[in-house]
Amino acid sequence: MPAAKQRPRWVVVLAGLMLVAGAHLFFGALTGLRDAGRTPAAIEALMATPPTSPNETLARQVAAAVIAVERAHPDRTRTQAAACMVLAALLLFSVVAIGTGDKRGRITALAAGWVGIGYSVASAALTISIVRGAVLRHLASEAATADAADQVHRAAQAFLVVAPLLVAAIGVSFSVVLLVYFGGRKGRVFYGLAADGVRHPLRGS
Repeated sequence: MPAAKQRPRWVVVLAGLMLVAGAHLFFGALTGLRDAGRTPAAIEALMATPPTSPNETLARQVAAAVIAVERAHPDRTRTQAAACMVLAALLLFSVVAIGTGDKRGRITALAAGWVGIGYSVASAALTISIVRGAVLRHLASEAATADAADQVHRAAQAFLVVAPLLVAAIGVSFSVVLLVYFGGRKGRVFYGLAADGVRHPLRGS
Protein backbone atom coordinates (compact mmCIF):
# COMPACT_ATOMS: atom_id res chain seq x y z
CA MET A 1 0.00 0.00 0.00
CA PRO A 2 1.21 3.58 -0.53
CA ALA A 3 3.36 4.95 2.24
CA ALA A 4 2.70 8.41 3.70
CA LYS A 5 5.93 9.83 2.28
CA GLN A 6 4.94 8.73 -1.21
CA ARG A 7 1.72 10.74 -1.35
CA PRO A 8 1.95 13.22 -4.21
CA ARG A 9 0.43 16.66 -4.00
CA TRP A 10 -2.70 15.75 -5.99
CA VAL A 11 -3.56 13.04 -3.46
CA VAL A 12 -3.20 15.45 -0.55
CA VAL A 13 -5.27 18.15 -2.27
CA LEU A 14 -8.06 15.79 -3.29
CA ALA A 15 -8.11 14.16 0.14
CA GLY A 16 -8.52 17.59 1.72
CA LEU A 17 -11.33 18.51 -0.67
CA MET A 18 -13.04 15.18 -0.05
CA LEU A 19 -12.83 15.78 3.70
CA VAL A 20 -14.44 19.20 3.39
CA ALA A 21 -17.11 17.98 0.98
CA GLY A 22 -17.83 14.86 3.03
CA ALA A 23 -18.18 16.79 6.28
CA HIS A 24 -20.45 19.35 4.61
CA LEU A 25 -22.67 16.65 3.12
CA PHE A 26 -22.72 14.66 6.37
CA PHE A 27 -23.91 17.54 8.53
CA GLY A 28 -26.31 18.67 5.79
CA ALA A 29 -27.81 15.18 5.71
CA LEU A 30 -28.16 15.13 9.49
CA THR A 31 -29.94 18.47 9.36
CA GLY A 32 -32.23 17.21 6.59
CA LEU A 33 -33.16 14.11 8.58
CA ARG A 34 -33.72 16.12 11.74
CA ASP A 35 -35.80 18.88 10.13
CA ALA A 36 -37.84 16.73 7.73
CA GLY A 37 -41.47 17.78 8.02
CA ARG A 38 -40.81 20.96 9.97
CA THR A 39 -39.27 24.41 9.60
CA PRO A 40 -35.67 24.65 10.87
CA ALA A 41 -35.27 26.90 13.91
CA ALA A 42 -32.62 29.01 12.17
CA ILE A 43 -35.01 29.72 9.28
CA GLU A 44 -37.80 30.63 11.70
CA ALA A 45 -35.50 33.10 13.45
CA LEU A 46 -34.46 34.63 10.13
CA MET A 47 -38.06 34.97 8.96
CA ALA A 48 -38.93 36.75 12.19
CA THR A 49 -36.56 39.64 11.39
CA PRO A 50 -37.71 42.37 8.98
CA PRO A 51 -36.26 42.24 5.43
CA THR A 52 -33.83 44.98 4.45
CA SER A 53 -34.58 45.18 0.72
CA PRO A 54 -37.23 44.21 -1.85
CA ASN A 55 -34.93 41.50 -3.20
CA GLU A 56 -34.60 40.00 0.25
CA THR A 57 -38.38 40.04 0.58
CA LEU A 58 -38.70 38.07 -2.66
CA ALA A 59 -35.99 35.65 -1.58
CA ARG A 60 -37.78 35.05 1.71
CA GLN A 61 -41.07 34.42 -0.05
CA VAL A 62 -39.43 31.83 -2.26
CA ALA A 63 -37.61 30.24 0.68
CA ALA A 64 -40.84 30.07 2.67
CA ALA A 65 -42.57 28.37 -0.26
CA VAL A 66 -39.73 25.84 -0.61
CA ILE A 67 -39.93 25.04 3.10
CA ALA A 68 -43.71 24.66 2.89
CA VAL A 69 -43.36 22.20 0.00
CA GLU A 70 -40.63 20.22 1.76
CA ARG A 71 -42.64 20.18 4.99
CA ALA A 72 -45.54 18.66 3.08
CA HIS A 73 -43.30 15.87 1.71
CA PRO A 74 -41.02 14.74 4.58
CA ASP A 75 -40.38 11.31 3.03
CA ARG A 76 -38.83 12.91 -0.04
CA THR A 77 -36.62 15.03 2.19
CA ARG A 78 -35.52 11.99 4.18
CA THR A 79 -34.75 10.02 1.03
CA GLN A 80 -32.59 12.80 -0.35
CA ALA A 81 -30.83 13.17 3.01
CA ALA A 82 -30.16 9.42 3.13
CA ALA A 83 -28.61 9.52 -0.36
CA CYS A 84 -26.52 12.49 0.75
CA MET A 85 -25.37 10.49 3.77
CA VAL A 86 -24.21 7.61 1.54
CA LEU A 87 -22.11 9.98 -0.57
CA ALA A 88 -20.68 11.61 2.55
CA ALA A 89 -19.75 8.20 3.97
CA LEU A 90 -17.93 7.23 0.78
CA LEU A 91 -15.97 10.49 0.74
CA LEU A 92 -15.02 10.32 4.41
CA PHE A 93 -14.05 6.64 4.21
CA SER A 94 -11.87 7.47 1.20
CA VAL A 95 -10.08 10.16 3.20
CA VAL A 96 -9.45 7.77 6.09
CA ALA A 97 -8.25 5.04 3.71
CA ILE A 98 -5.89 7.45 1.95
CA GLY A 99 -4.57 8.70 5.28
CA THR A 100 -3.87 5.19 6.56
CA GLY A 101 -2.53 3.82 3.27
CA ASP A 102 -5.48 1.46 2.83
CA LYS A 103 -5.65 0.22 -0.78
CA ARG A 104 -9.46 0.50 -0.64
CA GLY A 105 -9.08 4.29 -0.81
CA ARG A 106 -8.94 4.18 -4.60
CA ILE A 107 -12.03 1.96 -4.87
CA THR A 108 -14.12 4.13 -2.55
CA ALA A 109 -12.90 7.33 -4.23
CA LEU A 110 -14.05 5.96 -7.59
CA ALA A 111 -17.35 4.89 -6.03
CA ALA A 112 -17.73 8.38 -4.56
CA GLY A 113 -17.12 9.85 -8.01
CA TRP A 114 -19.87 7.82 -9.66
CA VAL A 115 -22.30 8.24 -6.76
CA GLY A 116 -21.51 11.96 -6.70
CA ILE A 117 -22.43 12.32 -10.37
CA GLY A 118 -25.69 10.45 -9.86
CA TYR A 119 -26.56 12.37 -6.70
CA SER A 120 -25.80 15.78 -8.25
CA VAL A 121 -27.81 15.11 -11.40
CA ALA A 122 -30.72 13.53 -9.52
CA SER A 123 -30.91 16.37 -6.98
CA ALA A 124 -30.97 19.02 -9.69
CA ALA A 125 -33.57 17.08 -11.70
CA LEU A 126 -35.75 16.65 -8.60
CA THR A 127 -35.63 20.34 -7.78
CA ILE A 128 -36.25 21.56 -11.32
CA SER A 129 -38.86 19.01 -12.39
CA ILE A 130 -40.85 18.44 -9.19
CA VAL A 131 -40.07 20.91 -6.41
CA ARG A 132 -40.06 23.96 -8.71
CA GLY A 133 -43.58 23.26 -9.97
CA ALA A 134 -44.94 22.77 -6.46
CA VAL A 135 -43.26 25.95 -5.24
CA LEU A 136 -44.57 28.02 -8.16
CA ARG A 137 -48.11 26.78 -7.53
CA HIS A 138 -47.76 27.63 -3.85
CA LEU A 139 -46.50 31.13 -4.62
CA ALA A 140 -49.24 31.77 -7.18
CA SER A 141 -51.90 30.83 -4.66
CA GLU A 142 -50.56 33.33 -2.12
CA ALA A 143 -49.78 36.27 -4.43
CA ALA A 144 -51.95 39.31 -3.79
CA THR A 145 -51.72 40.78 -7.32
CA ALA A 146 -50.68 39.67 -10.79
CA ASP A 147 -47.59 41.90 -10.67
CA ALA A 148 -46.53 40.45 -7.33
CA ALA A 149 -47.05 36.94 -8.66
CA ASP A 150 -44.89 37.73 -11.71
CA GLN A 151 -42.05 39.12 -9.58
CA VAL A 152 -42.03 36.16 -7.24
CA HIS A 153 -42.29 33.78 -10.20
CA ARG A 154 -39.13 35.24 -11.77
CA ALA A 155 -37.28 35.08 -8.47
CA ALA A 156 -38.35 31.48 -7.96
CA GLN A 157 -37.26 30.51 -11.46
CA ALA A 158 -33.78 31.84 -10.80
CA PHE A 159 -33.61 30.28 -7.34
CA LEU A 160 -34.95 26.88 -8.41
CA VAL A 161 -33.27 26.54 -11.81
CA VAL A 162 -29.98 28.44 -11.82
CA ALA A 163 -28.96 27.48 -8.28
CA PRO A 164 -29.58 23.71 -8.65
CA LEU A 165 -27.79 23.64 -12.00
CA LEU A 166 -24.81 25.50 -10.55
CA VAL A 167 -24.60 23.16 -7.55
CA ALA A 168 -24.95 20.14 -9.83
CA ALA A 169 -22.19 21.45 -12.13
CA ILE A 170 -19.84 21.81 -9.15
CA GLY A 171 -20.70 18.35 -7.85
CA VAL A 172 -20.31 16.66 -11.24
CA SER A 173 -17.04 18.49 -11.92
CA PHE A 174 -15.54 17.40 -8.61
CA SER A 175 -16.73 13.83 -9.17
CA VAL A 176 -15.15 13.76 -12.63
CA VAL A 177 -11.87 14.97 -11.13
CA LEU A 178 -11.96 12.05 -8.67
CA LEU A 179 -12.62 9.59 -11.50
CA VAL A 180 -9.89 11.03 -13.70
CA TYR A 181 -7.19 11.09 -11.04
CA PHE A 182 -7.97 7.94 -9.04
CA GLY A 183 -9.12 5.98 -12.09
CA GLY A 184 -6.40 7.18 -14.43
CA ARG A 185 -2.69 6.57 -14.73
CA LYS A 186 -1.78 8.66 -11.68
CA GLY A 187 -4.12 6.67 -9.47
CA ARG A 188 -2.86 3.34 -10.79
CA VAL A 189 0.77 4.37 -10.28
CA PHE A 190 0.10 5.66 -6.78
CA TYR A 191 -1.59 2.41 -5.75
CA GLY A 192 1.02 0.25 -7.45
CA LEU A 193 -1.19 -1.03 -10.25
CA ALA A 194 0.04 -2.00 -13.69
CA ALA A 195 -1.48 -0.35 -16.76
CA ASP A 196 -4.01 -3.18 -17.05
CA GLY A 197 -5.26 -2.64 -13.49
CA VAL A 198 -3.41 -5.65 -12.00
CA ARG A 199 -1.44 -5.00 -8.83
CA HIS A 200 2.27 -5.06 -9.54
CA PRO A 201 4.14 -7.56 -7.35
CA LEU A 202 6.90 -5.09 -6.56
CA ARG A 203 4.55 -2.33 -5.47
CA GLY A 204 1.52 -4.24 -4.16
CA SER A 205 0.86 -5.01 -0.52
